[in-house]
Amino acid sequence: MEEFLKDKLGFWSHVPVTPEQTAMLKEDFERCILNQSGSDQKTLYKNFDEFTVKVFRVLDSFTGLGWTTNGHSGGLVPVYAVGVGAEKFASFNDNTDLPKIIMEIVNGK
Repeated sequence: MEEFLKDKLGFWSHVPVTPEQTAMLKEDFERCILNQSGSDQKTLYKNFDEFTVKVFRVLDSFTGLGWTTNGHSGGLVPVYAVGVGAEKFASFNDNTDLPKIIMEIVNGK
């Protein structure tokens, strides 16, 4: 576990990890990965085991990042437009449709 985290994420070499964090990571690794007995954190798109969640919490604490969720919320995000074709954005659209709508407007359709 330590070799993998050191090689892939720079733990202990570039990312300082306290003895307490190291003990927590070892415990979670044994429980979640080796014994397959940890609980998963379920999101709309993915499940994360406790070990993975803790690994990223250690990394986040070093980088100063914080997250409101551990996955995509799936919440609708409105897009507003003004000008020619603005009516095409009046309702919620799938995010993959936005470039198609823009190209329709650019091509005069």
